Amino acid sequence: MKDALIEFLSEKGVLITPEALDYVEKDVGDINKLRSALSSMEEFPHILGIERIRPILEGEIAEAPLPKPSGEDNFIKVPEIPVKADVARPDINIIRDVTGKSRSTAKVESFLSTFKDRYSRLYRVLRAKPHLKYVRRIGEAVKKRGEEISVIGMVRDVKETGKGFIVSLEDPSGSVEVFFSKETLREKPLLDEVVGVFGRIPLSDRGKKPRMFGKRIVWPDIQPHKMSLSKEKVSVAFISDLHVGSETFLKDAWDSFIRWLRSPEARDISYIIMAGDVVDGIGIYPDQEEELEISDIYEQYTMLAKMVEEIPDRISVIMIPGNHDFVRPAEPQPAFDDDIKKLFSGEVLFAGSPSLIEIHGVKILAYHGTSINDFINVLPGVSYEDPSLALIRMLKSRILAPIYGGKTPLAPEKEDYMVIDEVPDIFVTGHVHSFVKSNYRGVKIINASTWQSQTKYQKMNNFKPDPGVVAIAELDTGRIYEKRFHT
Repeated sequence: MKDALIEFLSEKGVLITPEALDYVEKDVGDINKLRSALSSMEEFPHILGIERIRPILEGEIAEAPLPKPSGEDNFIKVPEIPVKADVARPDINIIRDVTGKSRSTAKVESFLSTFKDRYSRLYRVLRAKPHLKYVRRIGEAVKKRGEEISVIGMVRDVKETGKGFIVSLEDPSGSVEVFFSKETLREKPLLDEVVGVFGRIPLSDRGKKPRMFGKRIVWPDIQPHKMSLSKEKVSVAFISDLHVGSETFLKDAWDSFIRWLRSPEARDISYIIMAGDVVDGIGIYPDQEEELEISDIYEQYTMLAKMVEEIPDRISVIMIPGNHDFVRPAEPQPAFDDDIKKLFSGEVLFAGSPSLIEIHGVKILAYHGTSINDFINVLPGVSYEDPSLALIRMLKSRILAPIYGGKTPLAPEKEDYMVIDEVPDIFVTGHVHSFVKSNYRGVKIINASTWQSQTKYQKMNNFKPDPGVVAIAELDTGRIYEKRFHT
């Protein structure tokens, strides 16, 4: 019965905590009652804990009351300095995220749907590239011996030989191996990227498995972009990785940030985007409890809610999750469930990761950045200290997390929410605890800073984070600057 319940929840995209599973497993009748109650719901909770199960078994679909938080005196109240300014009315639109649309299951068909959707959408982008004007499906192209041909495929494998590289491509019609010399292929494609190739299949291969000799490889890439600007004088502050609940959370730096937000210097700040890992979470890594100041997940979010209340009322907060947050770990991640949302008051908007957000006509792609781990492993020049090349590669390949089976867990959806359809004006990530701002073809790139000092794990790996840095984007001018609140 337990295995059947887990399979049922998996099909609905629901994770059940071990404590909740132990609780309901005691009674077969409870398992059947839980399945029946969940089947009648239009939307399912992403994570099912004891606090959600108890009221269901008692005949109520309502949510259970949350535990009363402790540590209410841990936050320093900061008096607000009056600011005389014309405050722009909130103008926010979540263009695209997975929240409320997830239909993820663990079935093979769901994975096929994800990759087919990725291929078809990036095929349309590549089809318009000059060198791929007369593109053919791979199954047809391999028959054109001696002709120059173009194909578009998903990268299945990349092998290095003494003379160059063999790139295996596939599309719905077939597959082909493409040989590139080291002089021709200066930048290797990554697994599961969708790329275009221009080259030739020689006549000498007649009767053998066809191999294409590649002359050029083409990525979906973005075109040179001109940033849209707001008609109103308004600015957005970007922060990430607060890790509230950790003993290494920088309270003093946060209090300095709040004081600054209440000062005349920050009068144009109307929005704050928090790019994930807003709390430290529970059970994320071995022995995490030894480094926690708050060991209850709801108390962590309650403390965060108290901190958010200290932000001036004129500022709207947009919050997305990260890998430490209380949502499903697989990407794309939906926004927080209602039992977390209801802890917050005021102008707080919750979105998934990734999300394409439009603020006063300026499009911002916000993604926590978990896939940066995979780029560090496979892309030269990418590091935790400087992840900018990873962000550039995401824009170049038009996908945030291309590699399936790496360090980034991916949830199979009917469509691939990690594909970058629309070119953003600003692209922000977090995750790696370093601060970077850059530019790629007119897109402003930001890796937002953390509010956590060096952890034991970081110290062991000789990584020193760059905490307490806030990036501010003036949406009316396009200027991005930084303010530091930790010395």
